[in-house]
Amino acid sequence: MSNRDVRLLTLVICSVGALLAMNFLHFPLSVPWMMEHTGGVPLLDMVPGRSAAKTYEILHALGAAGRKSHLCFIWTIDLALPVLFGSCLYVAIADGAARAFGESKAAGRWRWLAVAAAAADYSENISNSVLLAFYPDRFPSLASLSGLLTLMKFSLFGTCILVTLSMFAIAFIRRYKAKLP
Repeated sequence: MSNRDVRLLTLVICSVGALLAMNFLHFPLSVPWMMEHTGGVPLLDMVPGRSAAKTYEILHALGAAGRKSHLCFIWTIDLALPVLFGSCLYVAIADGAARAFGESKAAGRWRWLAVAAAAADYSENISNSVLLAFYPDRFPSLASLSGLLTLMKFSLFGTCILVTLSMFAIAFIRRYKAKLP
């Protein structure tokens, strides 16, 4: 196994492990724990494309303890997740492009979508932090922007996953065709 393969495999295992742990294990600041401590109200970063009105509805429903927990989540666990997921997808796209097209710089440029996805995630975290920290003060434009950033984050990470899968599918098909007589 090459160093490139080991690096990619390590990032994939860490990313999938973090995603599964955050969503299915019960520990402080995990999704099940947060849902329990917010009365089942979804976190801001789980509702893409929400309006300012919906944002403030969620902030109100979270209550003081839920808002505090959400802010704590953003500045602890969610500080590392975007860079982990972004790094994993950056390396996966670059590796998939290299396998599918050789060392094509054009195909490898798709990897920058992963950087954009992580940047959107961090931007969303900053906007959500301001909304949570200053509630009940209202910033309707920021609340709307926050919903758009959530939508961008999910869209960009989803696009990265599709690009990665496409690159590896192309590589697999090319390799299979090369083995045919």
